[in-house]
This record gives sequence, structure tokens and C-alpha cells, in this order.
Amino acid sequence: EEHQYRISKEREATPRKQIITLVVTFFLLVVGWVIVFYYQITGKYTPQTVVVQFDDEVVLELGTYSGTYILHNDPSRLGFARIRYDNVGGQGSFAYCKENEFWTFRIDPGDPCEDILVRSSQTKSFDITTTAESQWLATSDPKLRRFF
Repeated sequence: EEHQYRISKEREATPRKQIITLVVTFFLLVVGWVIVFYYQITGKYTPQTVVVQFDDEVVLELGTYSGTYILHNDPSRLGFARIRYDNVGGQGSFAYCKENEFWTFRIDPGDPCEDILVRSSQTKSFDITTTAESQWLATSDPKLRRFF
């Protein structure tokens, strides 16, 4: 005996609704990811200012570079430029040396991997505040000496 079943219009639309829901959900997730990624590369989540108090026991002139450092943003390069903080009151900058994986302090802004005055311990973090409790080293002579 043969039975014929009719699929109602409502049941036919269910897979279409599921696909549309899936596509919309995926689209919203991608948009959210793009927003977070954009904020990361533009420095939105990076501290905008850092207050630094240098000790002058190892290198005498370092005390004069204490003060507020602001994040240097280069909007034309987005987040692909090196992260750098410049002294508000004058000379000095902190920058991340990606090749050696540490933060450095230099008197003149330039390549953070060269002419280093002070550097942090190795870190993969692009957030300078994570190095506050770590050991920093002074390079006033060829051998690195403990600074902090």
C-alpha cells in the first residue's frame, strides 16, 4: 500500500531559515573579529601613557629622563610600526625591539635594537606595563648591569 505525504510550506522554509540564521551569525562574528583586530592594530588596547621614575644609582643621567611617556601613534602604518612611547617633557623613548623580544630605552628615537641605554628582560608582550616587575638592565658599559 502506497502513502503519499505532503510537505507543508512551513516545513520547506525551515532549512532556509536555518541557513539564513547561520550566515547572519557567521557574518556578525566576522564583523566582531574585524573590530577587535582593528582596535588591536591601532593601539586602542595599548596603554596610552606610562609614568616612569628612573633610579640614578647605576647610570647617573637616567634620573633626568623620569616623567610621563605617551604612546606614539603613526596612523599611516596602523599597528605594523614598532610600538614607541615618547617623553612628554623632552628626550627619551621606550620602544619594543621585536627581533630580540625586549623593551628598550633610548635617548633619541630610532631603531630600538641599537644604541640601547636600558633594556627589559626578554618578553613577548607588546604591553610595556607587563615589564614593570621584571628585571631591567643598564648598558652604560659593554656588560649589561642590573638596573631595576
